[in-house]
Amino acid sequence: MTIKKDSGRQDVGCAIVEFTYADLTSGVFAAAVELPIGAIVVGGAVRIDQAFNSGLTDVISVGISTSTGKYGSGFNVHAVGSFPLTGLCQEEDAMVDVGITWTGGGAAPSAGKARLVVMYVKSGKTEFSQG
Repeated sequence: MTIKKDSGRQDVGCAIVEFTYADLTSGVFAAAVELPIGAIVVGGAVRIDQAFNSGLTDVISVGISTSTGKYGSGFNVHAVGSFPLTGLCQEEDAMVDVGITWTGGGAAPSAGKARLVVMYVKSGKTEFSQG
């Protein structure tokens, strides 16, 4: 048996959303990127551009409202750096928002800035063909 080739191709969509400590409330999902039905996240990252100056155990998670750590969790906000998204290549069967959940572990921050990058394709979409 052989695999049937599919000549349909599409470009990757990419959303980049900047956020700060002031946009987040501990334990509350904050929607950042709307994905269409059939979206498949194929890459992305969270980049901490300015460290959060809050409690020492503060972390953020990236996911959807029903699974707030779907694309990664435990990302340390206290140092500048990047965290790649995980849990990739799962097709979304409904329109969903990808967002951030910050979990505070002490004093509230008064500084901190980051960005979320989400790269995705849409199942069944063809923009051009190859082969």
